Amino acid sequence: MSNSFSLKTKFLLVIMALSITACGVTPKPSDTLGTKDTTAAVDNSPQPTESGCPQEGHIKSPSSYNAATVTFDNQTAADLKVYWLDFNGARKFYSNLKAHSKYDQATWVGHVWVVADGSDQCLKLESANAVEQTLIIN
Repeated sequence: MSNSFSLKTKFLLVIMALSITACGVTPKPSDTLGTKDTTAAVDNSPQPTESGCPQEGHIKSPSSYNAATVTFDNQTAADLKVYWLDFNGARKFYSNLKAHSKYDQATWVGHVWVVADGSDQCLKLESANAVEQTLIIN
């Protein structure tokens, strides 16, 4: 009889563990009797990237309701890439910018844009601070 009780207890413990896991709840070490929580706080904010623009990784695009247009003016002899920094500070690819060409991008005032070279090294980081502005890359 005690053997069937032991199996029932084990079965219930497995069911409880599966239920907890299915709900996305994971116990912390402090939830276990007789242990201390030694986990460190985790920083989930965007981290700085290895780039030529030290601000990248520290800023993100804010919410905005004011439409704007940024003209990217590539005055270099190289093709470039245009990225928008999203609301979490992550790059989102928008366009290839050919050498000696211009590109008009609809955006919102305050949104942050990155112009990078062919190896994704940031050359210019700028926020749209006017309804119409030109960003010259030379």
